[in-house]
Amino acid sequence: MLAQVFAAAAAVTAAAPAPHVVFFLADDFGHYDSTVWNPDAPTPTLGKLAAEGIKLDRHYVYQFCSPTRSSFVSGRLPIHVNTENHPSSEAGGVDLRMQTVADKLKSAGYATHQVGKWHAGAYLAGQVPTARGFDSSLGYLNGNEDHYTHYFSGVKGTDMWNNTAPAYGTTGQYGDDLYVARSLRIIAEHDTAAPLFLYHAFQNTHTPYQVPEEYVDPSDPEKVQAFYGMIRHLDTAVLNITNALKARDMWRDTIVVFSADNGGECAGGAPGNNYPLRGCKYSDFEGGVRATAFVSGGSALIPAGKRGTTSTALVHICDWYATFAAMAGVDTADAPGHGVPASDGVDVWAALTADAPPPRTEVPLSAKSVISSVNGTVYKYVTDSKSANVWTPKDFPLSPAVPAPSCAKGCVFAIDTDVREEHDLAAQLPDVTAALQKRVAENAATKWQTGADGYVGAYTHCTSLDSYMASHKGFIGPLCSMKH
Repeated sequence: MLAQVFAAAAAVTAAAPAPHVVFFLADDFGHYDSTVWNPDAPTPTLGKLAAEGIKLDRHYVYQFCSPTRSSFVSGRLPIHVNTENHPSSEAGGVDLRMQTVADKLKSAGYATHQVGKWHAGAYLAGQVPTARGFDSSLGYLNGNEDHYTHYFSGVKGTDMWNNTAPAYGTTGQYGDDLYVARSLRIIAEHDTAAPLFLYHAFQNTHTPYQVPEEYVDPSDPEKVQAFYGMIRHLDTAVLNITNALKARDMWRDTIVVFSADNGGECAGGAPGNNYPLRGCKYSDFEGGVRATAFVSGGSALIPAGKRGTTSTALVHICDWYATFAAMAGVDTADAPGHGVPASDGVDVWAALTADAPPPRTEVPLSAKSVISSVNGTVYKYVTDSKSANVWTPKDFPLSPAVPAPSCAKGCVFAIDTDVREEHDLAAQLPDVTAALQKRVAENAATKWQTGADGYVGAYTHCTSLDSYMASHKGFIGPLCSMKH
């Protein structure tokens, strides 16, 4: 079936003026867990790619998984699409009425493929990747699972999906090995007359901490051997995929974007390190939402003079929707109406590559926190007092995290100069605090959640989770389909 998919996609266009686009999304990958910001991390490939491209120092995501992925796929801020981590047995992810980034690029003649973690909605059959503009997909629909058995304890079933059905016969194979093999096949079989969009979302470095033995370095401290091995596996995967693009002579026309879906997880014994930032996954502090990210690739769309630089322009992961659409020459916005929020993403490419004024001056991080420019200074208002409110030292988790003061009543930081969020200015700057609180309230008033209005489109024929798994060998899949 995959060969037919490639042939159909290649027939869409006979020329490829737009660049190939590869979007890598790492899972629970800490700010200090790669050579993008830590020269001693075991990621030579990521460090080299970042050095050859543009590091994104202000690239923001949601504080945990599904909202970030829903934001990227839909081009909307999480507060306008999904702020919940619902499993596939519940409504959530990206609303059916929203046009996806894959829809946009497919309309421009791209071959579109999704590999790895989805977690952008799968309650309805119309929400799986191949129903959302992707020509093919291989991966899991939910937020986490065993790397080998693919068992998801959240719904007590096996989660592996191939295009339009459960991926039987994959149990026992390491997840990210499956995904890399699929991406290598996609590249090998791609007709280069058409532009390629490959969305490769890694399972690493999410729990459980499992990795093939050959990636474990016994000289690493025992406490982090598996975790560092997972990092090495991710880095090697990126190397193999980028080498495959070079072997097909596609690299010179390729834009690569790499991002984490949120900060590293550091609470409860988890080893993710976000030094020097404050906070971790599940926090609106910088360590939870300021993702490790960079742009690279061989495309001339990245000027030689910008390679090896760092951009401080504000970017949200939803902005890649408009940015990729602009590269493809199609409409950068989506406005479905019927009470469904329009897309929020803005084209950031000129700000990153041509020193144009950044189009984004505000980042609503959640319904409780915002980054916004007030009187020419970039401030952050954050309300957060969870267990992830810590500073992780350079050698975390070998040394313990340092607890940070509570911001339960709201803190204000000038993040241009206070990257560690150490100096709360809320009491000192009451007018700024009031202005930021007003923006938080205004943003919160626009909050919209997929599934909250009960919309299911034509997917009205639903079954129970138990019934679905009983008829699909214990595998998980969409519970609602069209009537036949």
